Amino acid sequence: MNTLASIKTKAIEAVKNDGRLIADVAAEFGISRRKLYQWLSAKKTQLSSPVTARNVVGAETLALKAQLKLLQTEVQLLKSRLSQYQITETLENGRIKLDFQQVSSTNVPIKKAG
Repeated sequence: MNTLASIKTKAIEAVKNDGRLIADVAAEFGISRRKLYQWLSAKKTQLSSPVTARNVVGAETLALKAQLKLLQTEVQLLKSRLSQYQITETLENGRIKLDFQQVSSTNVPIKKAG
């Protein structure tokens, strides 16, 4: 049988250590989100700042922005690599075939790459 103290400890650990969403943890342990926010905001949990919905969403937004920036960098790299090729598409037997020809700085094909 879980006591309130053990539920509190497990719920706080699920949010702090496992990074789980407050709403999910509250539903799992059968407590209100408000109560869980109170527990997380209490000084004895030793959080550097109180946990709020805004903080959680803010952290998720920052993570997504970092992933987006990484993807944008990768796309730019691919674009720069592909700029040295003239790419033609053909449809053969219901499949798209791409043909790459490397071009010089004046956009004249110099050799077939694919």
